[in-house]
Amino acid sequence: MLGHRSPKHALPRGSYHAQRVEAVRRANTANPKVIAATRQAGAQTHAAHPELFGRAQPTHINAKTWFLKSPDGRCWQFENLVAFVLEHPELFPPGYAELRDPRRSNSIKAVGGLNNIRPGGNAKGRRAQSWFGWVWDHAAAAAASATE
Repeated sequence: MLGHRSPKHALPRGSYHAQRVEAVRRANTANPKVIAATRQAGAQTHAAHPELFGRAQPTHINAKTWFLKSPDGRCWQFENLVAFVLEHPELFPPGYAELRDPRRSNSIKAVGGLNNIRPGGNAKGRRAQSWFGWVWDHAAAAAASATE
């Protein structure tokens, strides 16, 4: 019979493999002491540098410089897309500037839409030319990169 293992081939209880399996099983269970220490370290880091963690702050660690032209022709330059959308909800269609899930900044429809018109902004390599009349301001972006 193929695949059948006789009892003489079974791993003894104290074997290395059995110990390894037991160690992996224990490691996959949540250790309350490790979880508490990790949370405390994260809270201390957050308390020391809160400006790096607020997604709606211009100083957020992942904030980028944006150059957009609104549908009415006004040029906008700012550092954080989430902060801009939350500060100027009147510029977007109703319901598009609302934070639907407070834990996720990408739950704002306007953030997703504007992120697709940024050159290189879409992870899939596709880029929209406009979103509800908003376009990327290439002239302002080029002028800013020339002065740097």
